[in-house]
Amino acid sequence: LDAGSGAERPVPPEVIRACRTAVADAGVPFFVGRGIRAPEQAATARAAGADFVVIGTAVETGGGEAGSLDQFVRAVRGGAGEER
Repeated sequence: LDAGSGAERPVPPEVIRACRTAVADAGVPFFVGRGIRAPEQAATARAAGADFVVIGTAVETGGGEAGSLDQFVRAVRGGAGEER
């Protein structure tokens, strides 16, 4: 699921949830990307159902609007460092 090239905003959580439900029985990983520039946005995408969050531009530009790569990793793992 992708917000499109140059997206100013990430995909809304309700859209992520609807797509997650639609592919739940497919047995394939569910990726969400584009427009995710802050760790909090990555955490929201994971909480809404993304298996993987694509943050390519944030990494290429030095961490996006806020945070380092480590902060993104902690955000998608729930903040406590547990594996998901």
